Amino acid sequence: MSTLIDKLNAEKQKQDEHQQMIFGRLQRQCENWFPARNTKNDAITTFLRICLFPRCIFSALDAQYCARMVQLIHELRVPNFSTLLCYDRVFTDISYIAASLTENEASRFGRFLCGMLSTIMRWHSDPEYYEKECGDFPGFITVVRTHNKANEPSSRANQLDYENFRHVCHKWQYKLTKALVLCLESGEYVQIRNALMILTKILPYFPMVTTLGAALEKRVEKVRNEEKDKRQDLYALAMGYAGQLKSRKSAMVAENEFHTKDKTQKAPAMKDIQERKRREAAKKLLESKTLSMDVEDAAKSSSKSKEDSRSRSKTSERSRAREKSEKKTEKEPEKEKAPEPPKDTSKMTMQERMAEKRRQRELGMKKETEEASKDDESEKRKRANPSSEPGSQEKLPKRAKKEDKDKEDIKKKDDKKAQLSEALEKEKKEKEARAKEKSKRDEDRSKSKSKSRARSRDRSESTTRREKSRR
Repeated sequence: MSTLIDKLNAEKQKQDEHQQMIFGRLQRQCENWFPARNTKNDAITTFLRICLFPRCIFSALDAQYCARMVQLIHELRVPNFSTLLCYDRVFTDISYIAASLTENEASRFGRFLCGMLSTIMRWHSDPEYYEKECGDFPGFITVVRTHNKANEPSSRANQLDYENFRHVCHKWQYKLTKALVLCLESGEYVQIRNALMILTKILPYFPMVTTLGAALEKRVEKVRNEEKDKRQDLYALAMGYAGQLKSRKSAMVAENEFHTKDKTQKAPAMKDIQERKRREAAKKLLESKTLSMDVEDAAKSSSKSKEDSRSRSKTSERSRAREKSEKKTEKEPEKEKAPEPPKDTSKMTMQERMAEKRRQRELGMKKETEEASKDDESEKRKRANPSSEPGSQEKLPKRAKKEDKDKEDIKKKDDKKAQLSEALEKEKKEKEARAKEKSKRDEDRSKSKSKSRARSRDRSESTTRREKSRR
């Protein structure tokens, strides 16, 4: 294990030395990348047109490379390169670019935008990061035009401070929202599809403002309702993005927290806002857990109290019945009634025979109750003075045995009910899992169908272009 750690440390040291060597070589060469004879505007336009945009849609790795390259040029402090202007050109209007991309190219372009947004949102989140990585860098110098006393125009270089950078970040978020809403409302298949693909890729860093998120959610909902019975692939994309956007609502902030125009009351940093939201979420989770525990305890205590009250009521009813039977036996002398002679049923009608049978049943029931009361009295007497009969403590009374049997039967019934309820819950869970799997399969099939359709369209378009070029 120690040898492996030593090898990894040695390899890390080699990589650090190689990185420093490459960075030093780039610092020596970067002075000639953007000649001073061109203006910053022309230099950025040429850089985006020839270098950045063609490569960022070539592959997913190239998209990440392009976003990192812009950050590296900024870190190298390349002269005649405005980082602020480069980001502004990328985010200002992407509707024309989105309309000219294929499905895969739109996905890669969205990945490139995500990389660019991650850099600026990192600077936006904390003033310390901004001052360290952008404070005195030439890429964030702005030119402020002023007039002298002689009314002669002059220009003065000024470094963009943190609060103004937050205003610029809000402007970029607004511009992106405007361009993507325009694509969603166009009604054209390619623009809607590419806009949804880009939105899903840049979701971790856009939208960050609640008002912009609400506007996007409204347009996506409209697309979902319109395309439900027409174009299923667009409906699936809109459904997926709408669900992801709802889960991201907790990370969005109000406009006055994202940036503020009032210089006296500065908005808090995004880092502090996110920390506060995390604490609030943790507090709510803890409160919900304690509340659920309290509810469970209350339910358990209520069930126990109900069971106790039921057992008390049963014992009181039994004691009352015994007291009544004892009083009756004390008042009335014990007389065994002689059985009545059976009546001649041959001369009776059907109704009279039925009534006679009922009467005999009632008489039999009365005899049984009287015998049971007598047995109870004898058992009570035995319990009151057990020394009167030898071996009476070993014999269990019939009543106690019946009660034990009743309790065992009730327990068995409760166990059967619990088993049935558990089986029903398992069946419900299995049904829900099957339904979820079905829905996932349907979504995957719809996505694969949409991709195959898009590929066939791209092939047909390419074949038509070739035929036209040959003609």
